[in-house]
Amino acid sequence: VPTRDQDVLGFGVAQGVLSELYREHVAPKADRETVFELYYACQVTPWLVISPDVQLVLDPGAYNDRRDAFVAELRLKITF
Repeated sequence: VPTRDQDVLGFGVAQGVLSELYREHVAPKADRETVFELYYACQVTPWLVISPDVQLVLDPGAYNDRRDAFVAELRLKITF
């Protein structure tokens, strides 16, 4: 963002894939879970950062018969 040199924008993808052995003995229906995350850190003052974060979780718990999940959070970082 122009004039916002201290801000940070990030995007990440993570995927957990369960092993064949785990699926065979523990959770036969389970497969994989995928998470997409978008993060922004806004440097409001030299001592305050506000960070909204959103995540989309596909197949939570690695079960593809579950509804996908949307997670949103807001973090405050205060430096004393």
